[in-house]
Amino acid sequence: MKRENMENALTGVKDMYIQEAAQTGEGKKHTRLRKKWIVIPVAAAMMAGMMLTVNAIAPVDLGFYLKAAYGDSYAMLDEMTAMPDNVAYRSSGEEITLELKGIMGDSQTVVAFVDVTVAADVSLPEHYILDMKLEPTGLPWEKGLSSYGSAWGDLDRRANPDGSTTFSCKMTIRSRDGVMASKYAVKCSGIRVREENAETETMLLEGEWNLAFGLNYKDLTQVIAADTSGELMSCSQMLLPEEITEADLVSVPAQVYEVRMSPLSLGVYWMVDTEHKNLAMENSPLGCTVTLRDGTVITKEQDILYDAVHGLIKLEQDGTWRPAGEEEKTAVSITGRNEGGRAEGHEAPYYGHCILTFDAELPVDEVESVTIGGLVVPLG
Repeated sequence: MKRENMENALTGVKDMYIQEAAQTGEGKKHTRLRKKWIVIPVAAAMMAGMMLTVNAIAPVDLGFYLKAAYGDSYAMLDEMTAMPDNVAYRSSGEEITLELKGIMGDSQTVVAFVDVTVAADVSLPEHYILDMKLEPTGLPWEKGLSSYGSAWGDLDRRANPDGSTTFSCKMTIRSRDGVMASKYAVKCSGIRVREENAETETMLLEGEWNLAFGLNYKDLTQVIAADTSGELMSCSQMLLPEEITEADLVSVPAQVYEVRMSPLSLGVYWMVDTEHKNLAMENSPLGCTVTLRDGTVITKEQDILYDAVHGLIKLEQDGTWRPAGEEEKTAVSITGRNEGGRAEGHEAPYYGHCILTFDAELPVDEVESVTIGGLVVPLG
């Protein structure tokens, strides 16, 4: 078998799916490394510390990562974890090593838990940025994802006996179009350094460290048909939360037709008729909260709004305004929000969405309603 055919047979991911690492701008200092594929038996790869294609055993134990990301309550999230049968690794050097610990997700959200190890001979300064991202392989519209939002963060950072440093990371991507049919890639393109008060960044290390995988976790999403019509209180997408005043608010007539919910995420989907489509495209609904049966409201700190006259204010579920006071932190908080919309044609209606992720397991059986832009959608 030719080498290139062997690589594709082993990895299941064609080379075209892995995009080239970003090129550095003019005048930036960096170390550039050559990328390489190496195909060796799994046992030898493990001994050499270079894993290329691994047939993994499921289920995978992600207890450490789940607890670090979601706290002590993650029983149902644990049911949604898996390790893909085939994981393809690509590296341009041994300075950085990626290791996929496992994945988790539902119909609209994918989470990858990845360990990133920076070798001892890479001298990390006090302030640095790992260039990491999770994305579908190929272009989004080629894979049926016309809109998505991704994020990542450190769960743990530890020094190893050999002098290297390992970052345990949680990487998340959300899509209204569904995620189950796509392959995904975690990509690291290097380490950037920004000195204090500096306007430009310096590339400490640049290269290409990628891993690609398919999805095979258990989807626990509940799809709930809704029929709630009303006004979505919205404002321009160009305004920052601290810039918003009551004069900036507009009402967009909409119909919420579906809610998708799992212990990992909650998505609200609505339609705006053609007459008000431009209004919907220019503005986004303000605030999105989840109310439990015991009256607890799950919210996000960034959803607080500012008013020039009243000071700090927040939108109530009944659409009225009041001064925002100190509130007790709930057991679950919104940590991620991806929103957007589309219209299939000039005369077609507008379809909007808002997908929420949380810092703890969402108690789906206790959810009574979700509020988007002041419009309450009953679910209980």
